[in-house]
Amino acid sequence: MGKERFTINPFPALELSDAEKNQLLELGRTIIEANFERDDAFFKTGRKVDHRRWKLAKEREHMFVHTERPEYTGADAMSNTLHSSSKLPAILSPVTT
Repeated sequence: MGKERFTINPFPALELSDAEKNQLLELGRTIIEANFERDDAFFKTGRKVDHRRWKLAKEREHMFVHTERPEYTGADAMSNTLHSSSKLPAILSPVTT
């Protein structure tokens, strides 16, 4: 069971109208812009990770993935956002070289 296990797509091709394709493209742009806005403070502070807010979840080959600590209650906590009802963890993945 190597890489071959997902070679056949079990789902039929998705048929989308031009309007639906445009809606998906706009949704993608909106998500990307929201993430840039959310992470702007991180980049402005010299890409320093606040370890009171973020917990290291995984490190591999100079790539670090942090998850937001559930007990973090700062004004910028992801749990304070409009989309917090999803219960998905917020992640931060700064790259070091």
